[in-house]
Amino acid sequence: MAIEVYWLVPDHVGYLKFIGDITIEELRDAANFWYDVLESTDSQLVHALHDGTLATSLPKNLNQVRAATNDALTHEHSGWTVSVGIGDSFMRFIALMVGKLTRMRQRILKDLDEGLVFLSEADESLPDLRQIDLTQIPLLKTFDYGEANKTPTPQ
Repeated sequence: MAIEVYWLVPDHVGYLKFIGDITIEELRDAANFWYDVLESTDSQLVHALHDGTLATSLPKNLNQVRAATNDALTHEHSGWTVSVGIGDSFMRFIALMVGKLTRMRQRILKDLDEGLVFLSEADESLPDLRQIDLTQIPLLKTFDYGEANKTPTPQ
């Protein structure tokens, strides 16, 4: 349904919110956008916090997910990728496998608070991320192709 991309801390931490049923096209385009963000930054490492709390499903084809996200996840400026709120065990498995296949710095944690604490501790140059009002962070882009625009994806 949608992926919203925000800056939690501009040029240091991105916040990607996954909402509803995510298509492979939305995932691919969000990953390509994130790659462009990483290409344009002056920061050594940029972390990504993936929030799946509102996601109901993610693409299930591991090879498609890996192909769609590989360039962004393996970019030289890609720091920690922290996934939170992934309630479905199969979605957690896919996230874990993509992380292993791409050899990225990855953590899969229970909830947003754990993710914010982990990133704040993993990168001491960051402020306490729990103090940031998520309703006030800048939206960079939304990927929402809706039901009418979804293309059938081979399984």
